[in-house]
Amino acid sequence: MAYPLKKKEIAGLVFTGGHENYMGFFQLNICNGTDHDLVVESSSLMWGVWFTSEKDNTEPVGIPAGATVTAIGLKTSEDTWTGYACRCRWVDENDPSYGAISLYVDVPFLGGNRARLSTEGDLLISGWRDLPWEGHTFVGNVTITKERNGKLNVILDNNDSSSQSSIDQGIYTYYRQLYTENPDVTSWETVCNKLPEVDNFSPAEYILPHYTYPLAKPSLARSPVLAITDPTYIQSIGDPKYPSMYAKDLFVDRYFAVAVHSFNTNPRYVLSLRKGNAQTLSRAANVNSLHYHALNTHWSLNTALHMKSPNPGIGIELASMLDEKFGVFSVLEESMTRVGNYDIKQTFKATDHNLLVVPWVFLTAVLLYRMEKGQTVGLVAISEYADSQINYPYEF
Repeated sequence: MAYPLKKKEIAGLVFTGGHENYMGFFQLNICNGTDHDLVVESSSLMWGVWFTSEKDNTEPVGIPAGATVTAIGLKTSEDTWTGYACRCRWVDENDPSYGAISLYVDVPFLGGNRARLSTEGDLLISGWRDLPWEGHTFVGNVTITKERNGKLNVILDNNDSSSQSSIDQGIYTYYRQLYTENPDVTSWETVCNKLPEVDNFSPAEYILPHYTYPLAKPSLARSPVLAITDPTYIQSIGDPKYPSMYAKDLFVDRYFAVAVHSFNTNPRYVLSLRKGNAQTLSRAANVNSLHYHALNTHWSLNTALHMKSPNPGIGIELASMLDEKFGVFSVLEESMTRVGNYDIKQTFKATDHNLLVVPWVFLTAVLLYRMEKGQTVGLVAISEYADSQINYPYEF
């Protein structure tokens, strides 16, 4: 018996409707972002049939370190009206104190769905949301990570995660990983030393062979330095520290610009495509900026070269030079972490494998630095733009 519901997505879980052979099923794909293998400590099936990897009577499986697997699946029993329900718990086999993951799912035939995914110890979850009240078929994608020691470089709203009532734990976890791994672009020394210089950046060369989230190294490369030596251009730069040409002559040695290339994705836009099905994608993923702190504490290029420029006409000319050098549409535009007007459709044909289609969004941050005569380098302005999106399929 089938329920041909329309496909929809809600907060990271993909709701696919019915199936021709059964009335509903639940599947959870887990990306183990830790360096520990997690094994099934216990599992119990109250209603339904185990259906991991879409194989009848296949129980939940362990999650190897760094891997993404279909960790658990279950479906309704044929010719019954009971729905399905289960519990499962994963732990580190060699070190139980490392942490644990516990899942509870209860999807009855008529409404009242309940599901809960929790962790113990230092393990954290991103991408999980509770099930809606109604519906029978759900496919979810979540990431398990290890909480890092030390404080976050950027504290959201000046509070810790326990007080972030308006920001769910998954988003906080995302930011925590983001800022502990990503180089601080306010420091030119860090950018110069940690990012390789690439003259012609090609996004396709940086697609990961295996999907993992959060990303270990979201910042990929930097461009060669563009020195700004023309006195007319220097005069046109709005600088909050040295606003006048007289101050610049006294204290500034030179200005220079550089582009930082990075990529990111959003688990809520990841599509789980089951074998034998085809799907067409046409939407742009909105990702979080890797440079949140710098973007919110420094001027934008529009401010430095136009709004606060001592000579906006020349400032716009300098902006055009940056556009051409770094291959962005316009550095005077507002920063965007979503590819604007994205209407390119991409169709994934039916295959013999289950697929995770991940939208990788590639971004370019254009940074304007000043070098003072004492050789101190400071960030003057920054703007960031989503250049392209590549929807890449991974077998699992």
